[in-house]
Amino acid sequence: MMSDTYNDLHFTDGALRAIAAKAARENTGVRGLKTIVEKITGNIYYEFAGNPNHTITITIDTVLKKAPPEVTDFPDVPKIPNSEAKWPKWIDNWEEDLLNLPTIKFKPE
Repeated sequence: MMSDTYNDLHFTDGALRAIAAKAARENTGVRGLKTIVEKITGNIYYEFAGNPNHTITITIDTVLKKAPPEVTDFPDVPKIPNSEAKWPKWIDNWEEDLLNLPTIKFKPE
């Protein structure tokens, strides 16, 4: 069961161009590009993990000046206080469920 609460992460055109320029200047490949994006978005994942229902926009200022991203609330989404948030039922018994999986036996050829 998936939660219906989440965050949207967006990049402006200026932010994407600045990231691409930074990667080109550093002469990096895909892994280098991924590292650049992770440095920009790294804390965002942790800051908003328990705080859903936002649109987070990375701007050129976020990339070049390390300014905070623009954050807006989703419209018309009911907020759930953390004290009322509950894990899906299947999470409580995942270890037991894993141990009770059927065993698959292979016949040697």
